[in-house]
Amino acid sequence: MDIMELFKQFNINKILLLIVAILISVSAWSQEEEYYSEPELEKNRNTEIQKIYQKNNTKENYKKFRATIYAGYSYRTVSLAGLTAEERLYYKSLLNAFHVGANAVFYFKYIIGIGLEYEYNYFTTKNYLTLVSDDGTLFYFREKINLNQIVPTVNLRFKSKTKENSGLFLSFGIGYIRYYDKALIKEDIKGIELNLLSEEAHTYCEFAKIGYELGITHKLSAIFSFSIQSATANSTIIIDHTTGERNPINLDTPLGISRLQFSTGFRF
Repeated sequence: MDIMELFKQFNINKILLLIVAILISVSAWSQEEEYYSEPELEKNRNTEIQKIYQKNNTKENYKKFRATIYAGYSYRTVSLAGLTAEERLYYKSLLNAFHVGANAVFYFKYIIGIGLEYEYNYFTTKNYLTLVSDDGTLFYFREKINLNQIVPTVNLRFKSKTKENSGLFLSFGIGYIRYYDKALIKEDIKGIELNLLSEEAHTYCEFAKIGYELGITHKLSAIFSFSIQSATANSTIIIDHTTGERNPINLDTPLGISRLQFSTGFRF
């Protein structure tokens, strides 16, 4: 069993995660004064560069509002057990995605703030799955999956003591996600694709991110981050585009929408 399979089967204890998040937040709040302690400032008063750094990073001068745009790679952590070799090859190619996102955070203390994060994921593949209809007709099938999510977040940041506008950051939250799977079908491999059916789901998602902010100027920095997005849906809606009907379906096996993500972007 590989690492990804272990991850897929590992149930995170949500209560423990909540306790850890609260402890981190409380600890961060209580330790904020360390960042501005007089002994620490006194140690760094030897050079002009450090004086400028101190001026831009005092409690009065830190930026209360930060906005970030980012993009990156997503990997959907769905188990492929029990599939045929052809199905496994097809769905494996559908696990990788491109994502873009943006967030805005208001820091009411230097180290802790609240924010709102939006993200869009796009999963698709050029591979086709060969299927057989009830009357024996062959047809070719592939999917385009869109995920839209919005998450209120708690945000922590820990500034570097040697570089302006840099340091570790953490964020976590629970929000809303919309899953939309467009089924594309054609009878001839070189024919025109038809979108006859789509599948839609609405559920909540759990979000946790860790990253590093690298200052470029006093107002601009680059960010690099890794995040875990956890979400499942117990029911979906099948949309028939030929009739316009929307049919709710309860799933025997929950639909997995969890992802691992690597992102890079800019913070203002």
